[in-house]
Amino acid sequence: LALNRGSYQPVNDAPAACFVYVREYLGERRLVAINFSDQLQTLKLDSFAAEGKVLLSTEMDRTGSERLAALSLRPFEGVILDI
Repeated sequence: LALNRGSYQPVNDAPAACFVYVREYLGERRLVAINFSDQLQTLKLDSFAAEGKVLLSTEMDRTGSERLAALSLRPFEGVILDI
């Protein structure tokens, strides 16, 4: 529900090639990060939780948790994390 009913908070310090935002609803927080470039992008999301649980990845090979202090997105990859 957080993805379609929650509050929207853009992450403004993400690289220009990335679109990153957080949705929150009833205690659920989801981080959505999309890399629109053909280059690897690294996000430094120190202001959030230390890790986020992978809920979905366009590459379909991510599982478990990802460190948010250095979250790497491959070219044209998108992820949704529970934070």
